Amino acid sequence: MRSSLSSGFRMASVDVDNRCTNGLEIVASVRIGQATSLGNLGRLHLEQGDAARARERLEEAREIFKAAGAEEQLGSVRRMLEEVDRILEG
Repeated sequence: MRSSLSSGFRMASVDVDNRCTNGLEIVASVRIGQATSLGNLGRLHLEQGDAARARERLEEAREIFKAAGAEEQLGSVRRMLEEVDRILEG
């Protein structure tokens, strides 16, 4: 009886671990989606000539992508920030 009870706990523990892992993946996906939206908004501000607002949104996106380890997206945001810098210095 004891062995079946302990195996039930192990199975429940694995199920909870899987749910936690899936939950973390969902949170990471949502954060990357948020950063993507911020990057797009930054690009829109840049296209409309509002470099200061573009910088704010792009910096927010950069921090999220950096924390998530999303290198490809991070590179894109960094290039847009360089463009913002050129405009603001110009």
